[in-house]
Amino acid sequence: MNRQHRVLFTHGLALIMGVSLLTAVALSQDSLPAITGIVGHSDTLLADGNHLLLGGEINNKSVVSASVSDPRTGAVTPLATHLQDARAWHTATMLSDGTIVVIGGVGGHGLTIATIERFDLDSQSFSVLAVAGITARSRHTATLLSDGTVLIVGGLSATGDRKSTRLNSSHANIS
Repeated sequence: MNRQHRVLFTHGLALIMGVSLLTAVALSQDSLPAITGIVGHSDTLLADGNHLLLGGEINNKSVVSASVSDPRTGAVTPLATHLQDARAWHTATMLSDGTIVVIGGVGGHGLTIATIERFDLDSQSFSVLAVAGITARSRHTATLLSDGTVLIVGGLSATGDRKSTRLNSSHANIS
């Protein structure tokens, strides 16, 4: 039986559909051709089926890159604008109004940052948001809740300590 499988790698993790667990274990990001050399970027699915790719690391240095990937053609198009702050291992969460909030990550100097940016797809612009009470963290999750709140959970703190952030969650009303 000849079956095709789709593998999506993002943040070094694989989502594999139609592949047995034993086959999945044998796959790694290194087994796929390198497209850009960027790791730690965010990949946000847009309403039109394209993906917004933000930030990441190249040679252990965080970058400000912003591009759109079209999975139908394989084309990756850099945007005319970019992130205000270099960052990798951050989150990018789409809000109900279609804008995307980019939270935390590892900044350009290798330090964990707490800054938040909003990306407006229509104007293709980034703006820094002032939100009180956000803990600097990277490798966390950020989930849009039904009330419009973004729940930020887990990750690594500015000192790299997992224990200090494991149970620490932040609510930020970003509207």
